[in-house]
Amino acid sequence: MADSTRRRSKRLRTTTQDAPVPRESTSTTSLSINVNTSGLPVFPDELLLEVLSYYPGTSKATLKSDAIDVNARLARREALNSLSKTCHNLRKFFRPYIWECIEVCSGMQVGNTILHNGTKTRDRKFALELLRQLEIVTIRDPTLAKYVKVVNVEVQDYSFKAVLTELARCLALFSNLRTVKLQLVGTNWEADDIFRRYSYPQIRFVIANPPGCRLLNSCPGVRTVYALDISTVPSIYRRERAEFLQRIVENCRYLQKFSLGIPCKMIDKLPSLFPNLQELSIDVAHPYWETGVLKHYLAEAATEMKHMLEAAAKKDKETAAKAEGGKL
Repeated sequence: MADSTRRRSKRLRTTTQDAPVPRESTSTTSLSINVNTSGLPVFPDELLLEVLSYYPGTSKATLKSDAIDVNARLARREALNSLSKTCHNLRKFFRPYIWECIEVCSGMQVGNTILHNGTKTRDRKFALELLRQLEIVTIRDPTLAKYVKVVNVEVQDYSFKAVLTELARCLALFSNLRTVKLQLVGTNWEADDIFRRYSYPQIRFVIANPPGCRLLNSCPGVRTVYALDISTVPSIYRRERAEFLQRIVENCRYLQKFSLGIPCKMIDKLPSLFPNLQELSIDVAHPYWETGVLKHYLAEAATEMKHMLEAAAKKDKETAAKAEGGKL
């Protein structure tokens, strides 16, 4: 009996001595293991910006319609999105750059599909991709809306009113939006009513085709307007040009630059219509500009430039003479 008691006591002592000592806390150890202390995550902001500079930008690039440019910007977004998922530091830095641009246009690759218009099925893919991107930055994560600076989209026939209504609503949420390139199909006069519900004072640069110019009704602060896809058919050209000009005159009092075929009789009126105008681009290849008319205005511009240069040279000589007289 005594022997069995001693054996049990010995086993208990052995078990107690061999038991592992419980740790007080593992949070510090775990934290030190999970934190990135080298490589890309600890780069200063200056070096991360240098990395970012090797990707195509999102602002003036929207003037191009080349599918290569569109997909290069899409690749930029995917790469930055992947980098932002690697750690907290990179997420914090790259997040503002991922959704700088909302872009849905022809030639863009979405999954295994390249966007092209022309059929109901194809037009549906435009609509779904646009709504997907808008949902991400306004519904899934509304904090992303403030990062959107460029919108470059084509709105096709499929569910036109519903898609354009959602786009118009979202444009008002993008407080830092500066550039919009908008191409609408057909006439779609309902775009007037849709855009009139909102005001976009933050927009400075509008690129649009004739149906898309209805956006100008809601852009009182726009500074630059570029016209796209003006028809070469004389009767249609005059109508589209007239509508574009009417909307610019009525809504864009701060206009500084615009590109559009201008009627000859209006050229003299431009300074009074747009007192802030600094630059005017004219499509000289357009059939509207007959050779004689073009030569006339180019000759006038050359003469005016010559007078300006002569006046500047004369002023320089007078200034130099005064300086020499002061030395004597």
